[in-house]
Amino acid sequence: MRAQRTATGKGPLLTSSRPCGKDGTARRDGGDSSSGAKSPGTSRTRETAGPLTRRQRRSLTGTGRSVRLWPGVTIARMSSPLSRMSRFLTAAAVVAAALVLSPAAPASAAADPVTHGGIVSADPADFTPHVQDGDVHAIVRIGDRIVVGGNFTAVRLPGGTDVPRGNAFAFDADTGALDTSFTPAVDGEVSVLVPSADGESVYLGGRFVNVNGVRSKSLARLRLADGRRVPGFTVPALDGVIKDMKLASGRLYIGGVFNNVASATANRTGLAALDPDTGALGAFLNVKLTGTHQPGDVNIGVWKMDVSPDGARMVLIGNFDQADGLKREQFAVLDLSGGTAAVADVYTPRYEPGCSSSFDTYMRDVAFAPDGSYYVVVTTGAYSAGTLCDTAARFETDASGTAVQPTWVNYTGGDTLTAVAISGPVVYLGGHQRWLNNPFCADRACQGAVERSGIAAVDPANGMTFGWNPGKDRGVAVYDLTVTPDGLWVGSDTEQFAGETHRRLAFLPLAGGGPLPAYVPGELPGEVYTAGAGTDPADRLRRRTFDGSTAGTPDELTTTGLDWRTARGAFMLGGTLYHGSADGELYRRTFDGTTAGAPTKIDTADRLVRMSDWHTRLASVRGMFYADGRIYYTAGTSALYYRYFNPESDTVGAQEWQAAGDLPGLAWSGVAGMFAHDGKLYSVDEATGRLRRTDFVDGVPVGGTTVQVDAGDWRGRAVFLNAGRTAPDPIAYRAGAGYNANTLRATVTVPSEVEAGDGMLLFGTVNSTAVTVTPPAGWTQVGTATTGGATSTVWRREATASDAGSEVAVAVSAFAKVDLRLAAYDGTAAGSPVVESASFVDPAVTTAHRTPEVAVGAGGRWAVSYWADKSSSTTLWTAPAGVTVRSTAIGAGSGRVSTLLADSAGPVPTGTYGGLTATTDAASRGLMWTVLLGPA
Repeated sequence: MRAQRTATGKGPLLTSSRPCGKDGTARRDGGDSSSGAKSPGTSRTRETAGPLTRRQRRSLTGTGRSVRLWPGVTIARMSSPLSRMSRFLTAAAVVAAALVLSPAAPASAAADPVTHGGIVSADPADFTPHVQDGDVHAIVRIGDRIVVGGNFTAVRLPGGTDVPRGNAFAFDADTGALDTSFTPAVDGEVSVLVPSADGESVYLGGRFVNVNGVRSKSLARLRLADGRRVPGFTVPALDGVIKDMKLASGRLYIGGVFNNVASATANRTGLAALDPDTGALGAFLNVKLTGTHQPGDVNIGVWKMDVSPDGARMVLIGNFDQADGLKREQFAVLDLSGGTAAVADVYTPRYEPGCSSSFDTYMRDVAFAPDGSYYVVVTTGAYSAGTLCDTAARFETDASGTAVQPTWVNYTGGDTLTAVAISGPVVYLGGHQRWLNNPFCADRACQGAVERSGIAAVDPANGMTFGWNPGKDRGVAVYDLTVTPDGLWVGSDTEQFAGETHRRLAFLPLAGGGPLPAYVPGELPGEVYTAGAGTDPADRLRRRTFDGSTAGTPDELTTTGLDWRTARGAFMLGGTLYHGSADGELYRRTFDGTTAGAPTKIDTADRLVRMSDWHTRLASVRGMFYADGRIYYTAGTSALYYRYFNPESDTVGAQEWQAAGDLPGLAWSGVAGMFAHDGKLYSVDEATGRLRRTDFVDGVPVGGTTVQVDAGDWRGRAVFLNAGRTAPDPIAYRAGAGYNANTLRATVTVPSEVEAGDGMLLFGTVNSTAVTVTPPAGWTQVGTATTGGATSTVWRREATASDAGSEVAVAVSAFAKVDLRLAAYDGTAAGSPVVESASFVDPAVTTAHRTPEVAVGAGGRWAVSYWADKSSSTTLWTAPAGVTVRSTAIGAGSGRVSTLLADSAGPVPTGTYGGLTATTDAASRGLMWTVLLGPA
């Protein structure tokens, strides 16, 4: 239902001081101090990001593997990393258009995750209320409401006057208008909000005592309609505070600083599971948390937790040392799949070292990815080399063992990160950080650092920053980042966001953001280029066909725009050539096979402090290739190196990692060019010019697999696989299904032809506006429209592997005539197939029913058109020219619903689409939709 993250609030039992940073910023739960207890200085640990699966164009699921980093340390590879950095990187999905969340989650799992098709706008919406004092700690969307919690006393609409609101309020998600009915009186901080499964109430957790004048210590369940307590929900006795909550699998999990729940004998230190309907303590979760991170501390508890979307795993972070007697310092994973919760065989010792002694725990937030394949943890704690203090770190969900290592780590250089949220293609980070990609220094920018004040977006594949950089006042913290289908909500203690006044609350809409660009590497069979060898002229370029084992005769080409003798390794992505240079710089330029465009220096990570280590190394590079978010290179030594790289922002990672040393038959100092494809690394022997092939698995070449492929001369300063601009896979109609009857529960069966990653649309029309419609579980509403006597709604969903053959149900509160039309399409954008949508209702009865127009901003998009009416006389729909009819239905009896569903059967031109008139054989008032599908 929502992807909500909340950052740590202050608990009344905390005893830590509030140090100030070097910039004079006061701190509460987080801070950055170079002083305090530190670990003895561990050596630099490798955070390795594994390669990505080919299928991730439209699905974030995959199969993980493990790789040995060094003796005794194994890391699970990325089981489902982000699609845009997969081996065959394809176009990121376009902006999702849905605005309303499903009000209920499946009983067997956590709330439905929210996945975006791109990155949100850097320009905050203007309509959001201002929170005039205090802090915003929690934000949720429930239907068309946004509910906010924190510690504040007043809010104000832009241009308005102060309105009293004590620690909780609600407003319209689209207009910002304050909800005058939901006005609970809460006498302390609301640290966390969780929507109920029925969509009609909300759980509040925090450090308050009374709600609406009645004792309700630390927990309450309130009706959205009037802010009153929900009858039948009894708050159990708590001897402490709640810092986080999650609703999953029919249980309300609470975490915080407390010892007993419900009674003095019901010991549940820091963690418990309640019945979400009654508030009764359950027996499912009774994991004993003991010990503290700081010696002598007494504040044992959970600061933050998250539950995987399938409800099977919970990650806990906070102030504890053991879980059920097992070493689990500040970090634990629970298995929730059995009859009772149990401590999982998952642990990382990376949070054992001490950071600043100012903090009971330096853990601050954790969030699962929408597909559940990984999670990200963010921390405070002060910079300490080799530790995870003041970092964001990704871990794989399927990793196991007691020495689990992060896939990647992003370092702030001593500033606190307090909140994390994941939208699918983007990991959003908030705190009072000044920089990211800053692993080498405390409280100043060093090599690789990029400025990202208070808010940032990073790539899930390697943790590198995207170019998105709205900036905000740093303050103390971003306390909450909440992903909703239409954007990202930010709750904090500051007033300036992207240079505008947004007091403590800001909304960054998905509209106005956009898809992330595609970076498509070359494929075999294909063309391999070599240039700059020996005494070749400056403009000489050789091209030959190659299928992985057999090469064609080289063509001698004359090119312009680049002296190939100065190149130091090269690779191509989607029509762009990247190459090192003898001057120690990395450049990108267009390349069409004969002509190189003007160069652009890749210097994002140089703009604060020049990356001298990188540029010195680059001048000596002999071979280079790109794979899965990394630039791999050799430089005349006995090693294959790599650095992370984000082509969207032109950011090169600050740290150099060694992928491999010399292997049998493959000495890296003798490599004169490289390229890679489909699990194989091709390298050129400098002494002979011959081409070799080596297995390349999980980002590492496999020893003993090197064989000669071709005896020709492949030597060159630049050796690369051609990767011209690649059009996205076209959309294609997959299959459909329908239902039309007088019923309480309408159902359709997903066609057996549907495959994982397909985009599905569900159109539902009911011959009443009085009944309540319960949406299908797991689907996201795109929009709804009504006439005087009918309601029409559109939902969307990206199909999973288990959808084919499954039932999709829409319930109504009283008997009504319902029509459902399901249509599935292959080749649609990941996350959300919908780019744009619009509805139109006939203003009067007519036989001519016209669809609305929508803007078509890019090529490759398909248009779906839908017509419906409620009429006792309609017996025929006639479709307009130029569309392909996918489904028609004529109901039975009086007041029946009749529908027509069609699509463009191919891409529509840019500009506008719609205004298509279908006719009926009897006059009626129609409800029409135009929906644009975006390509993968």
